[in-house]
Amino acid sequence: MSVMPFSTKVFDSLANMQQFLKGSSAIKEILAASKAATAPAEVKPPKTGTLDGIWSIVWIVITEPFALSWAVLEGAIGIEVFALGIIMGSRSSKRDGYEMMRDGWYFLCRGDVFAPKEWKELSWEKIDNFGKNLLVACHNEPAPGTQDICTHPPVDYKALTETVRKVIWGDGDGIVRFGGSGGKCRGIEDWFAYLYLQTRAKFSDPRQHVMAVAKIFEKGAPKEAVFLQDVFPNLAVCLGIDRELIGRFVKRNQQEELPVFIDKTARVFGSLKPGIYKVSGIPKHAISFIKSSANQFYLHDPNIGLVAAHSLQEISDLWKRLDDYYDGLTGVVRFQEYGKASSFSKKKAGLYSTLQGA
Repeated sequence: MSVMPFSTKVFDSLANMQQFLKGSSAIKEILAASKAATAPAEVKPPKTGTLDGIWSIVWIVITEPFALSWAVLEGAIGIEVFALGIIMGSRSSKRDGYEMMRDGWYFLCRGDVFAPKEWKELSWEKIDNFGKNLLVACHNEPAPGTQDICTHPPVDYKALTETVRKVIWGDGDGIVRFGGSGGKCRGIEDWFAYLYLQTRAKFSDPRQHVMAVAKIFEKGAPKEAVFLQDVFPNLAVCLGIDRELIGRFVKRNQQEELPVFIDKTARVFGSLKPGIYKVSGIPKHAISFIKSSANQFYLHDPNIGLVAAHSLQEISDLWKRLDDYYDGLTGVVRFQEYGKASSFSKKKAGLYSTLQGA
């Protein structure tokens, strides 16, 4: 996927910023999927030729003793860590121990030779928590090929034109910094929503569409997502989309049991109209929820990937798994609907029109 190189020239004008965030290459890649056959429901091992098969057999013969020893050792350590987690009441230790046990079993049964690349990129924690419903993985970090923006020197806010300053937040201290050690979840989800809205009308199969969009993030955050995270530009002006907080939200009462709160959250998910939403409910993290129909739902989490659900019960189960994955959710879940900026409130539409004409 060819993407426009990043340089300080992106900040020279609002038009340059909008051109950088146009996403033509990503959109072209997504639309190419609309002409392909319906997306497969599962990842299958790649076929190999005769020589590949011979080399695989030789490699197994040479490495099998070491592989078996390592698999047994890792599994044994995992059992100890898991047991320690039970004794100490540590959910993270139990999860780490469980993953080590499963990794050992995985290596023992499958072997590294037969593991497709797609399986290697999925941690056992993701597979065990989300199983066959995990359609496409995602990495909450800059993708390969984003070095030009991640290593770019800081930009002085005062050096930018007034028009550009009006539409970016940056770090709020007068300096726009790039890279950083944190994740890119907000940038990933805003860019995901933009690509989703730009290409939705071209697909007749909602599942095929959302998987095609998710594929863009399989190796991490593209340059545009990194830009959205680090620069924090006005979405309405730079992308033509926006988020609007809707009236429905879920709050956990002080005496309310977790399963009751989760079931209540799932019912609100189900009551939303078809569309794409930013969901808050995980501390310092951004995820998206897509509703295609009454029984077709998807959640995109930058730390996990694209996960499917087909009923309110599956949404409830998914939310329970998220609670376990993140060692607890916040007590309030809010929903922001993504959409074209011009379709939201008159005040926002007016700001969008004013700055577009600047």
